[in-house]
Amino acid sequence: MAGVDRITVGRIRTAHGVRGEVQVEPLTDFPERFRRRRRYWVEGGEAGWRDVERVRRHGGLFLIKFRGVETREQAEALRGAELQVPAEELEPLPEGRFYDHQLLGLEVRAEGGALLGVVDGVEHPPANDVLRVRKTGGGLLWVPVVRGIVAAILPAEGRIVVDLPPGTPGLEEPR
Repeated sequence: MAGVDRITVGRIRTAHGVRGEVQVEPLTDFPERFRRRRRYWVEGGEAGWRDVERVRRHGGLFLIKFRGVETREQAEALRGAELQVPAEELEPLPEGRFYDHQLLGLEVRAEGGALLGVVDGVEHPPANDVLRVRKTGGGLLWVPVVRGIVAAILPAEGRIVVDLPPGTPGLEEPR
């Protein structure tokens, strides 16, 4: 999607200890990035680029010490902030997998070509991802991203082709 500059890869949960470390919850399929990356855009509070002094694993979280954050109070002020990286620096995905931002704004069309709407969100419940589609006539259509329903995802063509079963909630008849 044009205009996406930065992508959120983690969220600061809370301060850790008294020397300025923060607990970071990874929001990425590539948590190992936290060991390599030395700089993040911190979105929240006083937004801006922050340099990493050190990183260590702490269970399913990471403890990060940012340069200039020396006290628990300074670290606590970052609670809830998102850690972001430039979109062009994202890890490449295997063929057929997409980042959420690559799906936003894509047209959703029935296999016969009828325009159903435009993707305006992606949800991640436990079973499978679900596209939130703003229908052309208003309202929402929820499309599970599973084989047999999503026939093709074609970002270069600006569309997703779906084969929704009759009776899908939100789908007008006839298709």
